[in-house]
Amino acid sequence: MGTSDRPIGGGSSSRGSKEAMQAMRGAVQRLHALGHRRIGFVNGGSEYNFCTLRHAGYRQGLSDAGLAYEASLVRENVRLAQDGASATR
Repeated sequence: MGTSDRPIGGGSSSRGSKEAMQAMRGAVQRLHALGHRRIGFVNGGSEYNFCTLRHAGYRQGLSDAGLAYEASLVRENVRLAQDGASATR
């Protein structure tokens, strides 16, 4: 979905971008409620507004849960499923 989003500065943002940010925030909060304390994040292309907003939602979710941001748990610019799988090993 991130690859169909408009590049940053390329016009209006895609429909649902704010919802994506809230969804990511909620996902982090849910994982925290289940007892997770180190929550990773695999994101698509940083040139896309959708991905930038998802990352912001991830960071907000961590903050809401009182968890520290750990750069070592974040993978950016992952565009293919197999690359995402490799990035999490």
